[in-house]
Formats: sequence, C-alpha cells, structure tokens
Amino acid sequence: MTMVILEPTAALGPSFTSPGQYVEVRAQGETGYFVLAGVPGELPWELVMRSGGGVSDVLLPAPLGLDVEVTAAIGDGFPMDAARGRRLVVALSGTGVAAGRPLVRHRISDGDAPLTQVWLGVRTLAELPLATDIEAWRAAGVPVVVCLSQPGDTPVGELYSRGYVQDVMAARIPAGSLADARVFAVGVASMIEAVRALAPRLGLTSEHVHTNH
Repeated sequence: MTMVILEPTAALGPSFTSPGQYVEVRAQGETGYFVLAGVPGELPWELVMRSGGGVSDVLLPAPLGLDVEVTAAIGDGFPMDAARGRRLVVALSGTGVAAGRPLVRHRISDGDAPLTQVWLGVRTLAELPLATDIEAWRAAGVPVVVCLSQPGDTPVGELYSRGYVQDVMAARIPAGSLADARVFAVGVASMIEAVRALAPRLGLTSEHVHTNH
C-alpha cells in the first residue's frame, strides 16, 4: 500500500471534520473512493491505496503535479463524541487502515488510548502498512493486534496473530466482555459483516458496530 498526497483547494479543507470521512477521486476517466488518512481540517490530504484497477492505477505511477478531480469530504465519519470515555474496538482491513490514523490519534488526544484496541488485518507481514504509526499507537498505550490472513510463519509476540480480523477477535476477546463498548470498522465488506455478526457474542448489539458509510 502507498500513501498518496493530494493538494486540494483551501476551500475543501474544512469539509474534513471527522475520522472515517472519505473522498471520490477522478482522473483520466477513472474514479475511486478513498478514506482520508490525515488530520481532519488540515491540508494536504493523505490517501492510502494499492494497485488493482481504477483510479489507483492512474495515481500510483503518476508524476508529481498531476491534476485530478476530488470531492469534498463525504459522510459524517465516526461518532467520536459517542465513543469518548468508552472502550472502543477499531477493526481495520485493506486500505481501510487509512481511517486508523486520524481515528487513533483522536482517541489518544482525548486521553482514551488505554480504552482503545486496534485489530489490523493484512495478508502477510511484508504487507504491513503504517508501521511507524502502529509503533506510536502502542507507545501511547493503545493495544494493537496485527491479524495475518495468509499461511506462513506467525511472528512471536502479542502484536501478531494468524487469521482474519473477525476470527482473531472471536478467539481473543472474552464472550460478553464488551457490553459498554463501541466498534468502529473500516475495510472489506466481508470483515465488517462478520464483525457485526460477532457483536452479540461480545455483549454488543449490531447497532454498536459503526462503519464510515
């Protein structure tokens, strides 16, 4: 995965107000939606993407200064105020990891780092994104579990586990232990639906599982 920097007009900056918001980008006849990975309200905008078709394959090899179309930030993002002072489970997979950057930073600034846990799904350790951010989260007191979905050697340590995000959560979170918590999930649809289905076992209702769209 690669960080792509966009420099939108100053007028677009204020539209990014909450972690989880995203934008539509258009270039050379292609289009795509990307979660904003930077600090709300600040420019430039940071996006995380990987090749696989669509506008990503236009932007990743693009030279500096390529003109693209970009919308204002879309959606309401996550209900950060509703989660303040509560335990929060952050489930991320695919390029949805971008949402983790502003989301976890917000929790740390609110003093809620010890109440926050991050479950990050990647295929292999070699594909682990945002390593510097993950180190900073852990240093601030945020527990992080990297869930490796593809076969191979699992590194030793509490940071890593083998399996999909939802399966690792089911194995490592005690049943009924999250009754007062919220879940913010961003990533592939199958992960989000599986986490929502897991919610009752963890003591939550499906309404306590929030996505960014």
